[in-house]
Amino acid sequence: MQRARHLTITCESGLDLEGNPTKINPGGLIACKNFHAKNGGGYTRVGGYERFDGRPSPYLSEDPAAARAAITEVPGDGDVLGVWIFDGNVYAFRDDMSGEEAKMYKATAIGWDEVVTGVSLLPGGHYEFDNYNFFAATSLKRMYGVDGVNKAFMFDGATFTQLNVDGETARPEHLRCHSNHLFLTYPQGQWVHSGIGDPEKWNAATEGAGAGGTGDDIVGLRSTVGGALAIFMRNRVSMLYGSSQLDWQSSDLRQQSEESGAYPYTMQPIGNDIVYLDDRGLTSIQQAQTFGNFNSSTIDQQIKEFILFRKQSAIASCLNRSQSQYWLFFDHDSGTEVITLTFGSGNLQGFGRLIYPFTTNCVCSAEDGNGNELILVGADDGFVYRLEVGDSFDGGDIEAYFKLAYHHYGSPEYRKRFRQALFGMASNQSFAISVKPDFGYGSTRISAHRKINADLLGGGGIWDVSKWGEFNWSAQSVEEAIIDITGTDKNMSLHVYSKGQTLPYTVHDVTVQYSPRRVIR
Repeated sequence: MQRARHLTITCESGLDLEGNPTKINPGGLIACKNFHAKNGGGYTRVGGYERFDGRPSPYLSEDPAAARAAITEVPGDGDVLGVWIFDGNVYAFRDDMSGEEAKMYKATAIGWDEVVTGVSLLPGGHYEFDNYNFFAATSLKRMYGVDGVNKAFMFDGATFTQLNVDGETARPEHLRCHSNHLFLTYPQGQWVHSGIGDPEKWNAATEGAGAGGTGDDIVGLRSTVGGALAIFMRNRVSMLYGSSQLDWQSSDLRQQSEESGAYPYTMQPIGNDIVYLDDRGLTSIQQAQTFGNFNSSTIDQQIKEFILFRKQSAIASCLNRSQSQYWLFFDHDSGTEVITLTFGSGNLQGFGRLIYPFTTNCVCSAEDGNGNELILVGADDGFVYRLEVGDSFDGGDIEAYFKLAYHHYGSPEYRKRFRQALFGMASNQSFAISVKPDFGYGSTRISAHRKINADLLGGGGIWDVSKWGEFNWSAQSVEEAIIDITGTDKNMSLHVYSKGQTLPYTVHDVTVQYSPRRVIR
């Protein structure tokens, strides 16, 4: 009998649904729910979410259920049409109960408070926003918005002002503050911009405003690090260079074709690049410039077919800055599916997948007045939800799992007797997992292994590093879960599962003990 061997598998690269099963990174995932790849390595279970109206999070309350019940939906009826953070405050739009007018609300310490706009806003829009300071004083930053059915507006925290654009015959759908101009887009590929330094000047002859056309439906605008304005269209991406109407120059991305546009609300800046969804999958400005309309331009090779199957149901996107992630939201059954891309050191590190039980209509992520990151979702039930907070899904359990790739431990032609798996994990509190080994690519000729449960103390800290009072003296900073295994075959996958109300935990690696057996004949 050969001596037992050990192999440590680092949890990295995330979900991989496209690779050859025999060649997938052994630390990659062939299935997951409510886990994402952690920047620097490991898989982290998603954080909780709580309903939000400006009151303290129920998670922080001595009676979470009562605190949760006190938080109300945005007043009105139907979807939350838009949610945004300006000057540290959260604002939301929703149609009123009559369905004849949209209202604006501010989240306060006692719940949603209506903002008096002084105008009657038409219902049913889909809001998009930007914050910008066109003026000299730091106190003159403004919030700008469009919704496709009303005039564009600006808001300073007290006064709501609609913008009167010269010659406007439709209502703007997308916007971006760029190079000291306010850009607005309209149906049929038209765009306009204000005079330089003043979002209320729209006369091209006397105030420096300008306009242009693209010949394709515009789905979004983003400023690039190089100073150009990226104009995303349904079938193309164009770059607008210059600083005013005196020197604007437009150029399509190199080697672009009518197969390489973008889906609305999917564009997000990542470092010096912009990531977005197009008809070939998830890509970026730099990838599109390098590879044009070839499939190699996409960055989602590990989950490409998964993304392409869902592209028509893409809803929104946002950044999770604390985790260095891009989140892409999709309609999913009666809820929301989120694909996460984790970046680190300028590279894509891995994919994750999250499932929420609410239906998303709009998303935003920014810092509040205390510098804390907020990821907010406006849902079809009228609630605004804050993601990545607390230990539950709005008071319910968080179900999560991942399944590691089948791995042959260096010898695909030999059977192995698997004996033990030691998981390296970390958490700020106690939690429980169950693990189920699976052999031979899930072959039915092998008896199913029983599920093994493990309770982990968690909450360990490092002296003079961890915050006092937020770790357990008797816990390790990295927790170890030892799982006994009984099974023999040429390869094995490990399925990790948890369900409950706990803070996120991270699985860093797993060390598998096994003994080689005979060659497969």
